[in-house]
Amino acid sequence: MMQEVCPKCKSDRIIFDAIRGEVVCTQCGHVISTMIDTGAEWRAFSQDEMERKARTGLGVSPSLQEIQMPTFIDETTKDATQKKLTAKQRLQAKKLIRAQIYATMTPEYKPLYVARDLLQKKKLKLKFSDEIFDETINLFRKASQKGLLRSCPTEAILDACLYYVCKDKLGLTRKEIASASSRKLKEIDKAYRLLVFNKIIRSKPTPLRVMVCRFAKQLGFPTISIECGMELADMVEEARLHVGRDPRSLVGAILYLIPQIVPMQWKVTFQEIAKLLQTTEVTIRDRYELIVRHLGHKIGIVDRIRRA
Repeated sequence: MMQEVCPKCKSDRIIFDAIRGEVVCTQCGHVISTMIDTGAEWRAFSQDEMERKARTGLGVSPSLQEIQMPTFIDETTKDATQKKLTAKQRLQAKKLIRAQIYATMTPEYKPLYVARDLLQKKKLKLKFSDEIFDETINLFRKASQKGLLRSCPTEAILDACLYYVCKDKLGLTRKEIASASSRKLKEIDKAYRLLVFNKIIRSKPTPLRVMVCRFAKQLGFPTISIECGMELADMVEEARLHVGRDPRSLVGAILYLIPQIVPMQWKVTFQEIAKLLQTTEVTIRDRYELIVRHLGHKIGIVDRIRRA
């Protein structure tokens, strides 16, 4: 129990130190008694222990756990005397900052740093999540450790990793990945085959239901129509009609079929679908006839095939 006066100096300047759990006299420094600390169980008794046990701050992203980031020099428009820098001086300062970053970074982490900056720019254009960002960086790290950057450009390898991650979750095509990149589609295809050959990834087709859901939302289809389209996509895959065929043309045929099965206020044309999917009307019409011929009795369309 806290005493009212100090037993040594008889002072009444007594406080309770919550960190140490002690009752101390501020006049002479005498520790009157110790108490049981009722604070957090992870309380620290030194600065090192506090840094090691404190549960504060944001979590470390998996994409940055193994990347030793350098000390960044802040870009500024003024010098030490608060005078504005000229355009030539600002350009020289940017070059010095970049040189400092590369000078303080080990060679094995330089490609990861470059890939991280490139992926941040692609994230703004393609609008994918942080989870996809982390998975792409992890795949790129494996490719870098395998030594694939010697035979293929860094951005092409990064685009191939991004396409592999996005095609199952967002249904992005290689053309859309190439539109946000400075590399050509052929280079991305070559990098993708290189990843498959070296067993970094396993090649697998994009699920039709993912692409149908994505493009149906872009066309403004209601939720019931989108669910119907996803069921049609599953039926097409079960019938093996997607083997050896461009998935975009099959998706276009499914999108054209949806308004015929589920009543809607409007219907889409082959021309609108072909423009959205960047394919031809003839190919979509052929896939439409193929689906109706094989699955017409299941989906309720057994009448004569209608041509647009």
